[in-house]
Amino acid sequence: MPSTNLRELPDEFWELSHLEILGLHGNRLTTLPAGIGRLSNLQDLDVSYNELTALPPTMKYLHNLRELVLDGNNLVALPTDLGTLPHLEVIAADNMPSLRFPPPEIIEEGHTAVVTYLREQHGEDTRHHAECCVKTQLGNLNKKYPG
Repeated sequence: MPSTNLRELPDEFWELSHLEILGLHGNRLTTLPAGIGRLSNLQDLDVSYNELTALPPTMKYLHNLRELVLDGNNLVALPTDLGTLPHLEVIAADNMPSLRFPPPEIIEEGHTAVVTYLREQHGEDTRHHAECCVKTQLGNLNKKYPG
């Protein structure tokens, strides 16, 4: 459905669980609904040249996604959760002047560099979260059982 000036997609659209390729480039979408996470067989997603400002957290459920084309949107940051997608090889994020994360130098390195960067960042977020949880639990133990 390229260049049809779509502003939103009907809810029924997200019931197409066998869909493997989805081309929505050149429309006027400002958001992708959370339902996109139900497209479990999706391998290639092209939402380039829309008006997207954020990606839904449910993108992390697209476990078969190989290629994500985001060029020409208004995104400020890409979620590190994209780094958890095991088959993701390419994230195209060119021509997005508002994008701050990943930094421009990573974008300039190429599409696979973006995937690698998000995987590294997600790992750091996970480690930081685990460290915080351990410190909190140790603090709670110290309160419960003072030395």
